Amino acid sequence: MKEQKLAPTGKPLRGRNPLTHKKHRREMLRQVLLPLGLALVVITAAAVWLGVSGVGTVERWSEIAVLLLLFPVIALGLVVLALLLGLIYAVSMVLQILPPYARMAQDAIVRIKKQVETGAEISAKPVIQIQSFIAMIEALLGRR
Repeated sequence: MKEQKLAPTGKPLRGRNPLTHKKHRREMLRQVLLPLGLALVVITAAAVWLGVSGVGTVERWSEIAVLLLLFPVIALGLVVLALLLGLIYAVSMVLQILPPYARMAQDAIVRIKKQVETGAEISAKPVIQIQSFIAMIEALLGRR
């Protein structure tokens, strides 16, 4: 038998809603694919027209091609720069918020350390006392 996936609410997940899926496909065609296709047709037509009409020299077109090749690299660099600036801002905000909480955590660790040391001393004290008592008796009896 096929297991059903459960939503976080515990109810079984259903398949796609056919009405919203159809609307999504129409919107994707109208809002994404149509503008992308039109832009591609316009750019191709402009490139063909400029190439056929003999506008410019080979050097000019090579410079334009290099610029067009650099645009994605520059855009990616700007995105990385924006992410880096965002991370720098986030780290500076965290550094303003963090010190009191770090101090609270450090104080808690110190308290735990003291409790562990106290527990270790309490558990070791009887053994040390018995061994020192035995050593004292041996010293009094001259066995050492």
